[in-house]
Amino acid sequence: MKIETAVKSADFNSLVQISSATTTLSFWGTRRIQAVGYENRAPIDSLAGRVMELVRSKKFEYTQEERDIGIQIVANINKLYSDSDQQVANSNFLTRFFCALESFYYQISHPCAYPEPITKSVIRWTWDTSKQYYYRPGFNEVFKYYTKKQYTEKFHQEGYSWVSRSWSNGIALDLDWDIVKAASDKMQRRL
Repeated sequence: MKIETAVKSADFNSLVQISSATTTLSFWGTRRIQAVGYENRAPIDSLAGRVMELVRSKKFEYTQEERDIGIQIVANINKLYSDSDQQVANSNFLTRFFCALESFYYQISHPCAYPEPITKSVIRWTWDTSKQYYYRPGFNEVFKYYTKKQYTEKFHQEGYSWVSRSWSNGIALDLDWDIVKAASDKMQRRL
């Protein structure tokens, strides 16, 4: 089966195997993944895009098993992006030049009001967490958040900081209680 076809029809369970793929970088700067047992290669963005699509289709309501699998998939995709960036850094001048052209294309084709320019594909920009100018949580942090229903069921209390992220389709989410408590404890120690 072609890897692109597998990604398009994958659920959380099958994405785990696909996300443990390896990255390839073409001479022309195309970043792709290839996985054992699948034919051809697929863009890394197709994998991240599929995770976004699955999470949104479930309206951010998933089981604990899906959340645990999702955390593993996110770690794998982050590693794929990191490995790909390293391949670009270690590539020859022409390949880096073609990657820079692609970056320039993203920057002029997606102007935005943020102080941080889009120098990556829109999927990767949405996926990555930015700490450059201000903290902008990326979709790669989605499994740290809970809907109101999930939060109440898991922690037996109301959440404190309900927010709607740019990628959450207007659904209010709150962070995992352990993360909130750790941040609160850290702030109290500073005082």
